[in-house]
Amino acid sequence: MGKIVFIMDVEEGHILPTFTLAQSLKDRGHEVLYLSIADNEVFVRKQGFDFYPIFLDKYPKGYREAYKRRNANIPGTATSNDTHIWEIAEGAYDELIASLKADLFIVSTFLRIDMLALYYRYGISPVVFTPYLRDAGVTTAIDCMDEFMKAPGEESMKFIEFLLSSGAVFSTLKDLVQPFDTFCELVACPRELEIATDHIPPNIHHIGPSVRTESGQGDHLPLDKIKGNRKLIYASMGSQAISYKYVCRSFFQKMIDVMKDIELSDYHLVLSVGPEFDEMTFSLVPENVTVVRWISQIEVLKYAVLAITHGGMGTIKECIYYGVPMIVLPLSRDQPSNAVRVQHHRLGLSAPIHGLTGSLLYSLIMDVLNSVEIGENIHKMKTIFQYKQASCPGADIVEHLLMKA
Repeated sequence: MGKIVFIMDVEEGHILPTFTLAQSLKDRGHEVLYLSIADNEVFVRKQGFDFYPIFLDKYPKGYREAYKRRNANIPGTATSNDTHIWEIAEGAYDELIASLKADLFIVSTFLRIDMLALYYRYGISPVVFTPYLRDAGVTTAIDCMDEFMKAPGEESMKFIEFLLSSGAVFSTLKDLVQPFDTFCELVACPRELEIATDHIPPNIHHIGPSVRTESGQGDHLPLDKIKGNRKLIYASMGSQAISYKYVCRSFFQKMIDVMKDIELSDYHLVLSVGPEFDEMTFSLVPENVTVVRWISQIEVLKYAVLAITHGGMGTIKECIYYGVPMIVLPLSRDQPSNAVRVQHHRLGLSAPIHGLTGSLLYSLIMDVLNSVEIGENIHKMKTIFQYKQASCPGADIVEHLLMKA
């Protein structure tokens, strides 16, 4: 049996997909533990895994929410204060690597600098864990070069000096990141959701949807009583409501107003608005709308006939897994590409959230609800997702790597 360490970044949405793989490995007798920022400790331990907080001085408790608010206009855009390049260059991983004596490291695709340190300083070839689908032609190596170009010059130079002092040999930035083309990469999504598959290199493996199947945290609602004989519609912008407060507030009010239409009187909307808002924020909420700050998305999707979402990959996968057609209103990051995939496979429809009108929103809702094609396609993709979730091919790949180590 092996000792497997997951090193994960700031965001809980990037850790969630790892739990399916981690639990499968634990069930097979392997020891599994996590390294991440302190904010993720309770989250991970609740899943039954050991946890070691890292970079505590850099990322104290409460860091994640402050990060989201600081980068409110461009979520995920790191400033020099959001990186730990300097800490890595000062040898922050030295003691951990020596004490853990792990057989395999599975590392978030967003921790590219960390992976280079593992490879060049400690002789470790990490397994890359990617919780989303990349656009054609984009690789971890390309992302890493882009990260170096954006980092402050003094940090990049400090890190390069650190690698050279560790015995690394490279002459160009392209040479420096070349090892990413050889690392095994696990993509937490079925290959069938890709638009084109001819660009996928052989070191990349799609391991299934890796979705949650247990209820999460949030307000408890007696959904069967709320909806009565009505069909359930679910709408949420997830954690993006913090970063796009005014855009999301406008959308939420439009969604509430649309539900007043007579054609939707047989439907009930559960509207999850996040911690920034509550029901008192919005005007004239009809009786077929329930506004909550947070709810277990899994529980709602088990009932829903339609989900309206910002298009985060986690939510899209959960919608497919539970057979719920979608309307995707992307905000940023990979969400526009995810919206294209949803439309390409006819699993729902999408539109820009900026400038969205109530009439367009109403039309999208009615089109999806009345589409036989979308209903059939979501059912077919649901079957694929549920089969691959049950088979968990990622555990087989990891065990093969352990045997080779």
